[in-house]
Amino acid sequence: MKDSPNNSSPQEKIGRIILITAQMLRGYISDHISETHYVRVSGFSHYDSRAYVTYSALDEVEKTAMHLTRLEELLADEDVSPHEDRVSRNAVLSIVEEIQARSRRLIELLVILVLFSQTNDQDNFRHMLLLL
Repeated sequence: MKDSPNNSSPQEKIGRIILITAQMLRGYISDHISETHYVRVSGFSHYDSRAYVTYSALDEVEKTAMHLTRLEELLADEDVSPHEDRVSRNAVLSIVEEIQARSRRLIELLVILVLFSQTNDQDNFRHMLLLL
């Protein structure tokens, strides 16, 4: 009965909300970019680079929601102490490193979105995509 929305953990609820919101936001840019165009056309070659950047941002947000869900499942199984043995220590450290990497990616995304929040110039978006 854990799959019931009423029995979900706060992390699972947040993950679900993030995924639904990202899907709704994709609807607003669907006239400018589709999944097929995103996958098959390079970002700086796309006619609407701003939509490409937005689509990429939504991908990062969705990956974070999926990461939170996986992390919740992993941590719900059993307690692992980093002080038990080498394998346990490395298991805990790998989780910590994954969280840190995901956090860095979200900070990078936030910086990009803030820096580009005042422009609609396609050339600026194309130039940024060339640098990434």
